[in-house]
Amino acid sequence: MSRYTQEEEVVIVKDEDKTQMKNAVDFMLYTYFKVTADESKESIMAKIVDRAYADATIRGAYNAILPPELKAKSDAAKKTVSDRMVSDFMYVVFEKDFDPVSIMDHVKAVYDEEVNGSSEYFSFGNAQKWVNMTVKYILVVSELISAGNGEHEFCKLGKALEKKKDRLDLPVDSYILEKMWDMKEITIPIRSERKGKYTADKVKPWSRWSKEDYMIFRESLHKSIKCPVDWEASAWI
Repeated sequence: MSRYTQEEEVVIVKDEDKTQMKNAVDFMLYTYFKVTADESKESIMAKIVDRAYADATIRGAYNAILPPELKAKSDAAKKTVSDRMVSDFMYVVFEKDFDPVSIMDHVKAVYDEEVNGSSEYFSFGNAQKWVNMTVKYILVVSELISAGNGEHEFCKLGKALEKKKDRLDLPVDSYILEKMWDMKEITIPIRSERKGKYTADKVKPWSRWSKEDYMIFRESLHKSIKCPVDWEASAWI
């Protein structure tokens, strides 16, 4: 016979469920972002920005083409941008006219001044990937955290973005370009005719996109897809 009343047993089960949920959420968060739901919103944001940077600069997208002598300047530019993005995203997502492109412009300007010079090691394509992945991760991480603790301060950022979701962009990468190849209503910069099966050599790599490339793409994207963020979430899987 149980030494607990029925009401006490219900409380114990609920507490165990909460613990299991928290452990599951923390496992997912730490595996991908090296963060747990116990951390502050600033700490979570910093690790999200860092993870998004890795996605935006992976291999030939930036790191492999950066001359070794510019590594120190690149690290300094990354810190400048990361610090600014962490602080900016704490409040700009709540603005009625939140515009991710303005953040992309800032990112690109820092790298133009600190790293690029007369070259184009870090492109607008890199900037859009960094900013758009940050936005995507805010949405994903806030959903994960809210499953265990909906009162966490970080969840407010995700809720603010949710209200603007139809206006948000999606992170452009080679996989998404392949998915969009047959969607002729969406304009993507190409190297040859947009015919036949998709191959990477037919399109301009996302990491080499200019702002003009991105803005033309962006306009056609929002005319063609009601909520690009939701479309990308299912298309990417």
